[in-house]
Amino acid sequence: MKALQYRTVGAAPEVVTVPDPEPGPGQVLLRVTAAGVCHSDIAVMSWPAEQLPFPL
Repeated sequence: MKALQYRTVGAAPEVVTVPDPEPGPGQVLLRVTAAGVCHSDIAVMSWPAEQLPFPL
């Protein structure tokens, strides 16, 4: 399936292909037909690497 990932600090997010998820026992798999980027996502993508509190 396709995913939008922010993989490199300072670069634009990339559309990549990732494995289809497999639900485990007691889980369900939902089809997402639309998603958006919130203002917080845009803010995080503007931070320099030293400000990111987590690895990409």
